[in-house]
Amino acid sequence: MGGGNGCKAKKAQERKAAHAQTGSKAKSQLKSNAKAQNIICQQCKQSFMCTTNEGQMRQHAESRHPTYTAHDCFPDHIPA
Repeated sequence: MGGGNGCKAKKAQERKAAHAQTGSKAKSQLKSNAKAQNIICQQCKQSFMCTTNEGQMRQHAESRHPTYTAHDCFPDHIPA
C-alpha cells in the first residue's frame, strides 16, 4: 500500500512551488496575433490573419467593395 491523500498533497505543493520558482505566467497571444495579420485589403485597409483563404478574401471583396474585384483588394494574394 502506498500513497494516500497526504502524499498527493505534498506532491501538489512541490509542483506548485516549482512552478512559482520558474516565474511562468499566463502569456497573451495578442502580440503574435497582431503580427500574423499580414494580409491587408487595399481598399479599406482591413487586416486579415495569414491563415485567411482565397474564398474569404473574395467574399470580403464582394460584400464590402462591389465595385472592385477581389484582385483589386488583394493584389498580392489573388491571381488576376
